Order: sequence, then C-alpha cells, then structure tokens
Amino acid sequence: MNAHQPKSRSLVAAMMADEAAKRQARSAAEALANVPEIVDVAAWYTQHTALLHQLLHHAIKRVAAAPVSKQTQRVIQSLGRTHADLQAHTAKIAGPAVPRVLARDGVHTIEYDRLAEARAKVQVLTEELESMRAEKAWQPQFNVMSPKQETLALQFCLEIAGRRGEPGALPDPVRLLEMAQALYEAEREECAP
Repeated sequence: MNAHQPKSRSLVAAMMADEAAKRQARSAAEALANVPEIVDVAAWYTQHTALLHQLLHHAIKRVAAAPVSKQTQRVIQSLGRTHADLQAHTAKIAGPAVPRVLARDGVHTIEYDRLAEARAKVQVLTEELESMRAEKAWQPQFNVMSPKQETLALQFCLEIAGRRGEPGALPDPVRLLEMAQALYEAEREECAP
C-alpha cells in the first residue's frame, strides 16, 4: 500500500469515499443548477451586440458574393429581420443596463449599438481590402503624366503629411486647395496643350 494513501478504515478515507459518492450521484445539470450565476449585463450586451453586427455583415458579404436572384434577396431580407429581432431581444434582456459611450468631445453620448455596427463594418471592409491587396498585389499609386505633375504630387503629399519639425501640425487647408489647383492645372496642360 502506498504511504500517501489513507488507510481504508481511517476517518479521512471515509470522508473521501463519501465525497466521491456525492460527486458521482449528482449529474452535471444538477451541479450547474446550484452554481450561482452573476452576469454583468452591460458587458454581456456589448459583446453580444458586437457579435450580432459581425454576424450580419459577414453573412451579407458572403450572400452578396453570390449571383443576384430572388432567393438572394429573400435571404438578405431574412437576415435583416432576424438581426432586428435579435437586437430587440438583446435590448429587452439588458433593460436599463444598455451602455452608452461618451464621444470624444466629452459631452455627447453614442449608443453602443451604433458603435458596434461601425466597428463591424470597419472589420469587414478591412478584411476585404487585405484580401484584395493579397489577391491582386495592389498597392496605392499615383499615375503622373509629366515631371511637373510628379513634383506637385510629391509636394501635395508632403503638405498633407505635415510640416517637418512640427509634429502634429495640421496642413493649411488654403495651401492644400492651392496645391490641388496647381496639380489640376498641370494635368490640364498635359492633356490639352
């Protein structure tokens, strides 16, 4: 017999046997029924709402890739109704715990639902952009027709990026308009001399 195991007739062995018998007798459902449930409804609402919007936008993206038909239109309408029903049900469960987000100005509030929808759209569009870039090896570029246009385009980009030595300095809108006008004039000269 192992020295670490209690003797079969000891009090500890009897207690362990009783505890093991109790554990085996209870089903998982019974064990879970006795567990106290504390739910942070605001946290649940934010996560649930975000997932609802992600589901909707990913599903619509997949459906939109299919050929247009009456069936596709019915699926999109059904998705919209289901999404609205789930949102209403979520708001009903959350009740007064529906969170609001404070805007950057510190004065106005935004419903979390609108923020979650915007985040889901950004997520779907970002994924789509990344897949398009990977698929087509696309990189942004500016096609110039003359050296003058190239110089003006470079100056324009530098102006938008901000002045050197002045971190956080915003570009002058009047200067940007002047540069855009000069770029337009250079293109006009090139196309119609």
